[in-house]
Amino acid sequence: PRILTDGLGEKYLGVEIGSKPYPCCGFGHPFYDAALSLREKHNINVDDIKEITAIGGQSGYGLCRPVEIKQAPRTIVDAQFSVPYCVGVALVRGKITLEDFTAETIKRENILEVARKVTGVLEDSWTKHGVSPGKLVITMNDGTEYSEYVEDFLGSVGNPMSYDDCAKKFRECAPFALNPLPNDKIEEIIDLIRNLEKQSDGTLPIQLTG
Repeated sequence: PRILTDGLGEKYLGVEIGSKPYPCCGFGHPFYDAALSLREKHNINVDDIKEITAIGGQSGYGLCRPVEIKQAPRTIVDAQFSVPYCVGVALVRGKITLEDFTAETIKRENILEVARKVTGVLEDSWTKHGVSPGKLVITMNDGTEYSEYVEDFLGSVGNPMSYDDCAKKFRECAPFALNPLPNDKIEEIIDLIRNLEKQSDGTLPIQLTG
């Protein structure tokens, strides 16, 4: 069939595969990029936030409802599929890592306090196949508004993660392995993979994880 042979040898779909910088549902990643960016740009103090509006297509909006679960996740999976929770983590901690998805950490009141300020708004014209764009609007107690629209979120085809981005994620994830690796071995693996084409044995990184 033509669908199987179109672009054969010319078009490589592998380069269109995205990567996830955050260990949670990818549909919310535009909002998390926006939250981290606004936090850094404006030095936002979460205690001064009045309300947060997450505007998005169906994919992102779906992670804002039902409100009672998304603002107060009952389980780790609830938290991973919650825009309010993950936005709260991003604004409070300045990062989102596996550390934020344990039975204990999803109950942190300082995070949940921010999550309760997040409201989802559907902009159906933004809905598309895959991840829809997202816009985060943060309103401060003094009336100041900060907003950011994100379409090409980090890890998407339009904004791919660099090797250093991937290495950063590996450093954040490695401590949660069944057999955690020491830092020197983590750095050795990162360096080996960075120069994998120069290695005589491509299995070396795997051997180091044993």
